[in-house]
Amino acid sequence: MLARLCNRLQKNVSVHVPLSDRASYHIHMIVLMKNFPLCIAALSSLFIASNALAQLSGSVSAVSDYVYRGFSLSQGNPVGQFTLNYDHGSGLYAGATGSSINMKGINADLELLTYAGYAIRLDNGWNWDSGALSSYFPRAQQLAYHELFIGLSSDSFNGKLYYSPAYFGMPIHSLYYDLNASYPLAETVSLVGHGGLLHSYSYAGAASPHAHFDLRLGVGVNLKSWNFQAAWVSAHQQTGYIMPTPHELVLSAMNSF
Repeated sequence: MLARLCNRLQKNVSVHVPLSDRASYHIHMIVLMKNFPLCIAALSSLFIASNALAQLSGSVSAVSDYVYRGFSLSQGNPVGQFTLNYDHGSGLYAGATGSSINMKGINADLELLTYAGYAIRLDNGWNWDSGALSSYFPRAQQLAYHELFIGLSSDSFNGKLYYSPAYFGMPIHSLYYDLNASYPLAETVSLVGHGGLLHSYSYAGAASPHAHFDLRLGVGVNLKSWNFQAAWVSAHQQTGYIMPTPHELVLSAMNSF
């Protein structure tokens, strides 16, 4: 049902004109990505229609700086965040994350990220999943973007590859490689690490930022439904991006339900 809906959305907006293969690819990808919020909404409605083997969870948290893929979206200020997840026994899942933001020179105070996907558990204990996400800024809609992702995970490791045809509303398409790992130091204490690489590719005639990588290393403590974390965050970028890159200690507290 979802596939038919997404195909119908594509057909309703497709325009057939003589184009090169590369230009046609870019146009069709942009058309498809613009309809991802509708596809995600349709997928979510399928979840809600069936309660069998379903699980709803969420969390609220506070962080000393909202660092996203190596960029500070709060200019070093503390923010509040929330997450809601819906997991179905079939492997389908959907969710939303919201965060207050404070970006210099941009009239935006909230980011809402929605996502949906499908996960399969393999016999060796690993899981793979794929899906789509949509990031929306109610007061700065020019920053909205959509991504496809595919990933592989275990109990202590996960990696994902994300693709966007217009990252943060810019005329570029990007790939982000996301790796995360944890190692238990004690029953309630773990060493956590993250590495990410953002690489952007410009369309013809558009300036493109260069590669950007970010690192995070810290310690997390679990106390019942609470998780506390202290992590050193560092990022390196070449010219082209307008958002600041932090080199700092980030503190967070999260309560899950």
